[in-house]
Amino acid sequence: MTDQKVLIRRAVLQDVPGIVEVLTTTWHDAYDPILGRDRVTELLGKCASFPMVYGCVGFYKAIVAVIDNRVVAVAMFWHWSGNGIFLGSLYVIPPFQRVGIGRALLEAVQSLYEDASSFQLEVLQNHRAGLAFYLSQGFEAAGEPRPSLASGDP
Repeated sequence: MTDQKVLIRRAVLQDVPGIVEVLTTTWHDAYDPILGRDRVTELLGKCASFPMVYGCVGFYKAIVAVIDNRVVAVAMFWHWSGNGIFLGSLYVIPPFQRVGIGRALLEAVQSLYEDASSFQLEVLQNHRAGLAFYLSQGFEAAGEPRPSLASGDP
């Protein structure tokens, strides 16, 4: 992992501004080449606004990675289909990618629910870095990937 001290913990409502920053930064970095900047900005307005993120942190479960009091990554998840867990989001801001923070967040979620019957998630078909990350963590492709959010809602 990075040389800096990384704190992995449950998110609290005070983390929402940092989570919005992580989502805004990472969505533009990951999805602008796939969907275009205007569409990503539109989706962020729907899915990563302060009220939406407050609701997600309050209603769903979220874990953050913090370095020097700054939220640098987030994972949001919820119960799905009986005893399964659905990972709705896992994002790490670019300067802290590929140093083990994403893996640490994923492991933290999995350790919270060791008895879960399954862990599920979705990755856009053209989001090669995301797909490669999850495959490297032992996930398997199941079903057809979502081709794009260019015309539909997330």
